[in-house]
Amino acid sequence: MKYLILLSITLCSVVLTNKIETKTQYVYENGFFNGEFVSWHKNGTKKAEGNYLNNQKIGNWNIWDSTGQLLMKREYKNSFDFKITEAYNENGATNDYTTFKKYNLKHNSDNYITYSVVKEKDIIWSKRIWRIIEPSQINSVFFKDNNLFNTLKEIIYTNENISVYSSSSDEMKTKSTKDELDKIFNRPELKVEAFKLKEDCFYNKEMQMNETRIISICPVLDNGSDLFWLYYPQLRSYLAKKNISVEDNSFNIENLDDLFFYRQFNSMIYKESNIYDRKISAYKKDNEIKSEAERIEIKMLEMELNTWVNQQKKDKK
Repeated sequence: MKYLILLSITLCSVVLTNKIETKTQYVYENGFFNGEFVSWHKNGTKKAEGNYLNNQKIGNWNIWDSTGQLLMKREYKNSFDFKITEAYNENGATNDYTTFKKYNLKHNSDNYITYSVVKEKDIIWSKRIWRIIEPSQINSVFFKDNNLFNTLKEIIYTNENISVYSSSSDEMKTKSTKDELDKIFNRPELKVEAFKLKEDCFYNKEMQMNETRIISICPVLDNGSDLFWLYYPQLRSYLAKKNISVEDNSFNIENLDDLFFYRQFNSMIYKESNIYDRKISAYKKDNEIKSEAERIEIKMLEMELNTWVNQQKKDKK
């Protein structure tokens, strides 16, 4: 297994019962999770409670089992920077889960945050997802003056080590030739209106957290046509050279790669890994597509919470 590891919605409170039989209440604003997040076990007992700021966990988070026994307290600066202040098993005895491997969030010599090493044995679960990023106020740094597309074009033409793959498949098996790229970039009507991301979301037991890593990125024309796919890890050091300024810089965003690392963009899932390789639009219609995308987002959050609960219950009794 390989680990590389449009929404503009008015502020609302949503109560969702999803396929993992969990009731969840959260606030979704302009494509971001913001404010209080609460989840309940299927018997109605509260399971988790905490807060989000622009897609990042912040402040205090508490976890309970289905009997109401407190299992864990966490304190977050962001989703990558937290500490476990209390941990118990289902009998109320202390668990030794206050120590774990922490993320190094300092920029490396190339000015981006190095991904932590992921061992396959530490992956509790994983899911592959595909997203689309479209123009919005939050995403303006990508689309104003074609900033991201022009940056990708510059990276491609000034670095021979960057591989560009055909738009025919996101498996990135067929490389585009220079002539093919010249034809793309020299088209006078070229207008990029979106970007697709292919990602892996997984739970890392060693670091006690969910993480999402971008595998590849694809510019999309205004007519819906894909242009090409790029392997994202190859781009990080170059994106890190593009300094940016954001309106709300709660997480010290300095460059384009930081924006992706801290998930400071809004997007919508258009496909999750499935045996039929179907997009959501193949089995949902109109407003149901947005609801299904949101359900997948919540399901991944719930899978993280369920992992916390299950680990605390089974260890150190």
